[in-house]
Amino acid sequence: MEAKELDICITFYNTDLEMFKNTINSVLNQKNKNFNLILLNDGSTNKNLDTYVKNLISKPHDIDIEYHTRENKGTMYGRIELSEYAVSPYIHFMDSDDILFENATEIMIKNIHNNIFKKTNVDIIQFEFEYFKKNISYNIDGKNDSYIGYKENVTENKNDVLDLLMRDIVGLK
Repeated sequence: MEAKELDICITFYNTDLEMFKNTINSVLNQKNKNFNLILLNDGSTNKNLDTYVKNLISKPHDIDIEYHTRENKGTMYGRIELSEYAVSPYIHFMDSDDILFENATEIMIKNIHNNIFKKTNVDIIQFEFEYFKKNISYNIDGKNDSYIGYKENVTENKNDVLDLLMRDIVGLK
């Protein structure tokens, strides 16, 4: 796999097939295609997911797609493993039920070109998102075209950032 501006990394385990297809289609339909897609099957017992991905990678696409499988270890271990497969300088992690707006990679790559990451001297960026639940949409930090850190939780200490991520991922307060 050739290094691009960005690697989009998705780990999945027993995800609903239709939701996963929506996730993948949202990645494939990006306006800016200067990225790779790296998928990790985290020991899913849903054979339809494996069949879908194998069929997907057998067809030509505007982006490179790489597929890995392993026994189930969980999302965090999956993201660590995916980061080892990444070849591009920047990684965007997605969950298997996330949807990207069609200009998401365009915005990410524009900010890479504008050196936002070098200017801010950060290792991890979380950007805005909308949360959908039971037909209700929540816009989180709804500024278009902008990246956010953990709101007021700005730190340059890598362990503090990882602690914030773990709290966000496992729901600790």
